[in-house]
Amino acid sequence: MSSVILFGACIEGVVLRDKFGEGVHGNLVIGTLAWPSPWVIVIGSFFSTCGAGLQSLTGAPRLLQAIAKDGIVPALRIFGHGKANGEPTWSLLLTAFICESGILIASLDSVAPILSIAEKEWGDGIRGLSLSAARYALMRLEEGPPHTKNWRPQLLVLVSTDAEQNVEQPRLLSLTNQLKAGKGLTIVGTALGGTYLANYEQAQRADQVGSISQFLVDRFCRTLQALRKLMETEKVKGFCQVTVSSNLRDATSHLLQASGLGGLKHNAVLVSWPRNWKQGDEHQTWRNFIGTL
Repeated sequence: MSSVILFGACIEGVVLRDKFGEGVHGNLVIGTLAWPSPWVIVIGSFFSTCGAGLQSLTGAPRLLQAIAKDGIVPALRIFGHGKANGEPTWSLLLTAFICESGILIASLDSVAPILSIAEKEWGDGIRGLSLSAARYALMRLEEGPPHTKNWRPQLLVLVSTDAEQNVEQPRLLSLTNQLKAGKGLTIVGTALGGTYLANYEQAQRADQVGSISQFLVDRFCRTLQALRKLMETEKVKGFCQVTVSSNLRDATSHLLQASGLGGLKHNAVLVSWPRNWKQGDEHQTWRNFIGTL
């Protein structure tokens, strides 16, 4: 770290941002700092490259020969043969051919992705550590009953969405944030009900996007995205969950039973009062409300 900081402090910012080295007349930037001559860096880099190349030419053929002798890959058996003294002749020829091919390409930008595998995304170690820590914490929560001083409000907030997958009770999440005071767990859930195969209009829309199942997936994803966006707007930290069933009451029942994991399950349910319940709306949301209770 100190080497990087000191090196950056010795070079002007304009030169550091100069990709082709025009500021130092095409020479190496580190060469301008070398003592007593820039040739120290050039000669050192040359011998270092030769050493690394010779090391690869001696180590890689023997590794290939050992793999070929084990018979793991039958197509490589020919490279297991060599001289009587054990020198991997065939493996050495293949390694030399691969190295010469990289030299003839004469473009470091083309060879570097092959050597470093820059185009693959293998994930990061921090995410693996976070997963291990989360699993350990969940297992610890299951060891004994919760104590009074450790109790936290863990709310399951039931919201509904309209035809455009917009949440109909956005202020309910603001109330949730005030009730929790930033503590505990929040799960914002919604239930999608209805038999899509029996609905002609939805079937027509589904035909436009490819299939009825694709329409259901699209509606599910848009609903999930709307919940996450609303949680971000209201600054509610937690998770969102969407369940689908043939009718709204069963979907809500599944949501109540399956939400959470282990010790991180809800201990309270927050649901809004149905709108226009006195006038009697078309979908009879008051019946769903009573059924949920």
